Amino acid sequence: MSYYFPSPPTSPTERKRKRSISNVDTQQQQKQVKLDPTLLERYLITGGSPNIRDTQRGFSLLCWACYSKSESALELLLRQEDLDPTTTHGPDRSTALHIAASVGFSNGIETLLLHIRRHNPSLEQQCLNALDQQGATPLHVAVLANQPQCVEILLKQGKAKINIQDRQGRLPLHIAFLYRRMACAQLLLDALQQEEDMDLLWIPNHVDHRNVIEECIVGGCVTLLKGLIMKINQQQQQQSKKKNKRNINKNNLIRLAVFWNRIECLELLLGATTESWNQDDNDDVGTQQMKPETDPMHHHDHTPLYQAVQQRKLDLVQCLREKANANPCLPNGHNPSLIYAASHGFLDMIPLLLTQDTSSDCIRQAVLLAEPLGLSNTIVHIIKTLRHQQQQHGSSSY
Repeated sequence: MSYYFPSPPTSPTERKRKRSISNVDTQQQQKQVKLDPTLLERYLITGGSPNIRDTQRGFSLLCWACYSKSESALELLLRQEDLDPTTTHGPDRSTALHIAASVGFSNGIETLLLHIRRHNPSLEQQCLNALDQQGATPLHVAVLANQPQCVEILLKQGKAKINIQDRQGRLPLHIAFLYRRMACAQLLLDALQQEEDMDLLWIPNHVDHRNVIEECIVGGCVTLLKGLIMKINQQQQQQSKKKNKRNINKNNLIRLAVFWNRIECLELLLGATTESWNQDDNDDVGTQQMKPETDPMHHHDHTPLYQAVQQRKLDLVQCLREKANANPCLPNGHNPSLIYAASHGFLDMIPLLLTQDTSSDCIRQAVLLAEPLGLSNTIVHIIKTLRHQQQQHGSSSY
């Protein structure tokens, strides 16, 4: 009876194609897998086991029913007394819920949960929060696959846990905000109902140790970042009388936005107001110039402004100078950002970085370092023009 068992889909690498694999429509790939309910019923009636697995992927009939989104096949299989819906399959050790979540089979998830709830309710949480080979739950999988309807069912009907980390230490929240899963992220935010749930936003993953708000900045979605900040503000208002409020190092978030070239997130952070920001860090977006120079060698090279100059991000430099009033100049007149820009030929940054407090020695150093590029005369001309404008208008903007 093995001929009744569906064959796994053909690998796209085994046939000629005009487009790359990345351009092949996902839904079209899924349509290649069909499970014939009539043949399946005939197989089961003749005594075939519902737990049989194919040799290539190790998938059971239940997994193929979910993968092919066949409601009739799924219901037929769930009527078999010896079927175990909690069994893991394949090298990834996925359950049927994992498979259904990965392909957006929301009706299948509802059917599976209802079956488990009716026949063995004690296993419901075990199934909902089962871990695959990567330590991912069906909720992780649904978020990664950007299946908000499945996420909603798992959260609201199944009460799936949102605090489980996979083997990389990622929560479903990390995945949603890093990969810009808009609807999924909002559902997960709405699920943060208890005070302890909000602590999930600050849990770092195990790979690069970023928390959820940092992952959001790396992902670069300003809409999601706004939602996060609003959620944090709401929590801070509710905890206004408590002393154990969590401080957010705003300067570190600004550095991250600069490093990842996320100007919309940067602008939002510069304008954001919340009691949870670490005010000691807020005062210094540019050079930490109010802090003692305990390490002159590395005093300037970790500031957001210097980082933006170093990475030649003109729009970020302009944003930091104009909206954050970031000062590139140290108290002693040294201007590392100006020197770096001049020595690398970033001429369009010179007007943004030259300040009234920049020392003559620093300007001389910038001009000399531009000599190998043949730009010394050009930089001298730019600086003279800016100084002349400064004298004429009495401006301290340079």
